Amino acid sequence: MGYLAPLTTPFLVAFVCVLVLSPICRRVALAFSLLDRPGGKKIHQQPTPLLGGLAIAIAQAAGVIAAYRARGLVPVRHLRIEGWSSLLLRNAG
Repeated sequence: MGYLAPLTTPFLVAFVCVLVLSPICRRVALAFSLLDRPGGKKIHQQPTPLLGGLAIAIAQAAGVIAAYRARGLVPVRHLRIEGWSSLLLRNAG
């Protein structure tokens, strides 16, 4: 079980971020009418708020930053560049 110890801090940071950010993103999506509306080939019956992926992406970034900071590997200023470039590459494909 000792090999999992370095993963507890990033996991807990990401978990708490998702718990906090998901309801906030839902409220923002409802306020700005950012909804996926049913119709066509969609199986949901009522409009579904979008932006949940944003909460997950931010939580993932927070977990990665926590992992690097806990190990003292890379300063946060380097992670900003790598994080944004990975988001751009992931969304480009």
